[in-house]
Amino acid sequence: MRGASTRPCRRPRAALRSVKRAYDERGYTKAVIEVRRIEEDKERRALDIVLGVEEGPRSMVRRVAFDGNRRFETEELMGALTLDEGSPYDPAKLTEDRNALLNLYRGKGYQDVEIAV
Repeated sequence: MRGASTRPCRRPRAALRSVKRAYDERGYTKAVIEVRRIEEDKERRALDIVLGVEEGPRSMVRRVAFDGNRRFETEELMGALTLDEGSPYDPAKLTEDRNALLNLYRGKGYQDVEIAV
């Protein structure tokens, strides 16, 4: 992600989380975001925050595999996922995919299913 954004900020911690989440969603899970400078604008009752970003390497999904699936074909399980091989790794999507698989199994009556990632 390139470029600079300049807009007033009222919640610095939320801004940091938002930027970190944006990098995570694009596969930069080791990105380091730090506050470089904070300037207060009393008239607007806001803060101008300058963030430094080190993206680090981009994490990509190399392979998706299932172990122990006996009730569903691998193709059906793969169809429930949003993360694909070759796509940027996104921790939030991994959680969504895990929940989608739980819902698939539980919807078919397998209430005690366990899914580890």
